[in-house]
Amino acid sequence: MSMSSTSRAWIAVLSLSLALLTGACVGDDGGGVVDESADSSDGTLPRLLIDQSPFEDDDAEMQGVLTYDESTRCFLLDDEGYATAVVWPTGTTLAGGQPVGVVVPDVGDVRVGDRVEGGGGFRSTDSLGDEDAALSECVGSNTEYAVLDHVSDAHTP
Repeated sequence: MSMSSTSRAWIAVLSLSLALLTGACVGDDGGGVVDESADSSDGTLPRLLIDQSPFEDDDAEMQGVLTYDESTRCFLLDDEGYATAVVWPTGTTLAGGQPVGVVVPDVGDVRVGDRVEGGGGFRSTDSLGDEDAALSECVGSNTEYAVLDHVSDAHTP
Protein backbone atom coordinates (compact mmCIF):
# COMPACT_ATOMS: atom_id res chain seq x y z
CA MET A 1 0.00 0.00 0.00
CA SER A 2 1.44 3.31 -1.09
CA MET A 3 1.09 6.55 0.91
CA SER A 4 0.30 9.83 -0.75
CA SER A 5 2.64 12.77 -0.37
CA THR A 6 -0.01 14.50 1.78
CA SER A 7 -0.10 11.54 4.17
CA ARG A 8 3.68 11.50 4.41
CA ALA A 9 3.71 15.25 5.12
CA TRP A 10 1.15 14.83 7.94
CA ILE A 11 3.16 11.99 9.45
CA ALA A 12 6.30 14.15 9.35
CA VAL A 13 4.48 17.07 11.01
CA LEU A 14 3.03 14.81 13.71
CA SER A 15 6.42 13.17 14.34
CA LEU A 16 8.13 16.53 14.66
CA SER A 17 5.40 17.82 16.99
CA LEU A 18 5.71 14.73 19.17
CA ALA A 19 9.50 15.08 19.30
CA LEU A 20 9.26 18.75 20.29
CA LEU A 21 6.62 18.04 22.92
CA THR A 22 8.63 15.18 24.39
CA GLY A 23 11.78 17.32 24.49
CA ALA A 24 9.92 20.09 26.30
CA CYS A 25 8.68 17.73 29.00
CA VAL A 26 11.97 16.05 29.82
CA GLY A 27 14.28 18.27 31.86
CA ASP A 28 18.01 17.87 32.09
CA ASP A 29 20.27 19.05 34.87
CA GLY A 30 20.54 22.81 34.98
CA GLY A 31 18.68 23.32 31.70
CA GLY A 32 15.62 24.89 33.28
CA VAL A 33 17.32 27.01 35.94
CA VAL A 34 17.60 30.75 35.39
CA ASP A 35 19.20 33.46 37.52
CA GLU A 36 16.39 36.00 37.99
CA SER A 37 18.82 38.47 39.59
CA ALA A 38 21.17 38.43 36.58
CA ASP A 39 20.15 41.99 35.69
CA SER A 40 21.64 43.38 38.93
CA SER A 41 23.89 46.12 37.58
CA ASP A 42 26.21 46.24 40.59
CA GLY A 43 26.31 42.51 41.37
CA THR A 44 25.25 42.95 45.00
CA LEU A 45 21.77 41.39 44.91
CA PRO A 46 21.44 37.78 46.03
CA ARG A 47 21.26 35.30 43.19
CA LEU A 48 17.71 34.10 42.73
CA LEU A 49 17.83 30.73 40.97
CA ILE A 50 14.41 29.75 39.61
CA ASP A 51 13.40 26.35 38.22
CA GLN A 52 11.68 26.84 34.88
CA SER A 53 11.19 23.12 34.17
CA PRO A 54 10.33 21.14 37.29
CA PHE A 55 10.33 17.37 36.99
CA GLU A 56 7.02 15.62 37.59
CA ASP A 57 8.70 13.04 39.83
CA ASP A 58 10.37 15.58 42.13
CA ASP A 59 8.22 14.95 45.16
CA ALA A 60 10.78 14.01 47.79
CA GLU A 61 10.44 15.75 51.14
CA MET A 62 12.86 18.66 51.33
CA GLN A 63 13.79 20.54 54.48
CA GLY A 64 16.54 22.62 56.00
CA VAL A 65 17.52 26.01 57.29
CA LEU A 66 17.95 28.78 54.74
CA THR A 67 21.48 30.20 54.77
CA TYR A 68 23.26 32.71 52.54
CA ASP A 69 26.81 32.74 51.18
CA GLU A 70 27.83 36.39 50.72
CA SER A 71 30.90 35.52 48.64
CA THR A 72 28.83 33.81 45.91
CA ARG A 73 25.55 35.68 46.64
CA CYS A 74 23.78 32.31 46.80
CA PHE A 75 21.03 30.90 48.98
CA LEU A 76 21.76 27.47 50.47
CA LEU A 77 19.54 24.91 52.15
CA ASP A 78 21.33 23.45 55.17
CA ASP A 79 20.01 20.11 56.38
CA GLU A 80 21.95 19.09 59.51
CA GLY A 81 25.30 20.38 58.28
CA TYR A 82 24.95 19.54 54.58
CA ALA A 83 24.44 22.84 52.74
CA THR A 84 23.70 22.93 49.03
CA ALA A 85 22.53 25.54 46.55
CA VAL A 86 18.77 25.92 46.43
CA VAL A 87 16.67 26.54 43.33
CA TRP A 88 13.26 28.08 43.99
CA PRO A 89 9.83 27.45 42.44
CA THR A 90 8.59 29.65 39.59
CA GLY A 91 7.08 32.89 40.87
CA THR A 92 9.56 33.33 43.73
CA THR A 93 10.99 36.86 44.06
CA LEU A 94 13.66 38.53 46.19
CA ALA A 95 12.44 39.97 49.48
CA GLY A 96 13.52 43.47 50.44
CA GLY A 97 15.18 44.29 53.73
CA GLN A 98 17.34 42.29 56.09
CA PRO A 99 18.04 39.51 56.65
CA VAL A 100 18.06 38.61 52.95
CA GLY A 101 15.38 36.26 51.74
CA VAL A 102 12.78 35.45 49.13
CA VAL A 103 9.03 35.70 48.75
CA VAL A 104 7.57 32.32 47.77
CA PRO A 105 4.09 32.13 46.18
CA ASP A 106 1.39 31.00 48.65
CA VAL A 107 3.91 31.08 51.55
CA GLY A 108 5.27 34.63 51.80
CA ASP A 109 8.61 35.78 53.18
CA VAL A 110 11.32 33.18 53.74
CA ARG A 111 14.37 34.71 55.42
CA VAL A 112 17.88 33.49 56.24
CA GLY A 113 17.59 31.45 59.42
CA ASP A 114 14.08 30.19 58.63
CA ARG A 115 13.38 26.47 58.51
CA VAL A 116 12.03 25.60 55.06
CA GLU A 117 9.87 22.57 54.29
CA GLY A 118 8.56 21.52 50.92
CA GLY A 119 8.83 19.07 48.07
CA GLY A 120 11.31 18.67 45.28
CA GLY A 121 14.52 16.77 44.84
CA PHE A 122 18.22 16.90 44.19
CA ARG A 123 19.72 17.19 40.74
CA SER A 124 23.20 16.16 39.71
CA THR A 125 25.71 18.73 38.48
CA ASP A 126 27.12 16.30 35.90
CA SER A 127 25.68 18.05 32.86
CA LEU A 128 25.98 21.70 33.85
CA GLY A 129 27.43 23.73 31.01
CA ASP A 130 28.73 27.23 30.35
CA GLU A 131 25.17 28.56 30.24
CA ASP A 132 24.76 27.44 33.89
CA ALA A 133 27.53 29.68 35.26
CA ALA A 134 25.46 31.19 38.10
CA LEU A 135 24.20 27.78 39.21
CA SER A 136 27.71 26.30 38.96
CA GLU A 137 29.12 29.09 41.11
CA CYS A 138 26.42 28.50 43.75
CA VAL A 139 26.92 24.74 43.74
CA GLY A 140 30.68 25.04 44.21
CA SER A 141 32.32 21.67 44.81
CA ASN A 142 29.04 19.85 45.59
CA THR A 143 27.87 17.22 43.11
CA GLU A 144 24.19 18.13 43.41
CA TYR A 145 21.83 20.98 44.18
CA ALA A 146 18.39 21.20 45.79
CA VAL A 147 15.33 22.03 43.69
CA LEU A 148 12.21 23.10 45.57
CA ASP A 149 9.19 22.52 43.36
CA HIS A 150 6.98 23.86 46.15
CA VAL A 151 7.36 25.22 49.66
CA SER A 152 4.75 24.12 52.17
CA ASP A 153 6.05 25.93 55.27
CA ALA A 154 8.76 28.33 56.39
CA HIS A 155 9.20 29.45 59.96
CA THR A 156 11.78 30.68 62.42
CA PRO A 157 12.97 27.70 64.49
